[in-house]
Amino acid sequence: GPKMNLLELAQLVGSEDCVQPFNEASMIALADGKNLRVQLASDFGGAVAVGDAPVEFAISPVHRRHGHGAALLSQLVAAGETRFWAHGDLPAAVSLAAATGLVPERVLLQLVSTNPVVGDTSVAEGLSIRPFAQSDAADLVALNARAFASHPEQGQMTLADFNRRRAEPWFDPAGLFIAVQDGEMVGFPWAKVEGQVGEVYVV
Repeated sequence: GPKMNLLELAQLVGSEDCVQPFNEASMIALADGKNLRVQLASDFGGAVAVGDAPVEFAISPVHRRHGHGAALLSQLVAAGETRFWAHGDLPAAVSLAAATGLVPERVLLQLVSTNPVVGDTSVAEGLSIRPFAQSDAADLVALNARAFASHPEQGQMTLADFNRRRAEPWFDPAGLFIAVQDGEMVGFPWAKVEGQVGEVYVV
């Protein structure tokens, strides 16, 4: 069905570009068969638009350099879309955006260290750090919403979104800590480890 086609497209594009064309939330929604607003441009031989805002789209590697990306982007802009993800900031995406008059609004940086980073592990007076417990879930989601209230993606995480990420193979409760002050949750550092790569997932 279309769900598998989109997942296969994401795999093809990711292998070709060495960067995934859709973000984690979109990939989880596709895997779960959720009702994303999806435009499948079959006449383009596998071009798709995924998500609400920002929009993500990809062109199958075998159908590139025929104007399909420009045509799809023109359709989306004509329909009123103004915000797009450009995962990997690839030259073709940069060129296409510039030709359409789109300009960067935000840049997500991925900083990588090849050596373990060990810093000061002390905490402020009155603050304690403890492991995540199942009973923390609702408070964590509420705190996340307050901390990221102005963030267009992270601030929208629901309890269902959080629980879905906890069901992912990479989730390890040992990588999620709760910062407590005066008996109240005030923060959480959350690590994600896949294979040999560790990531500061959310702080």
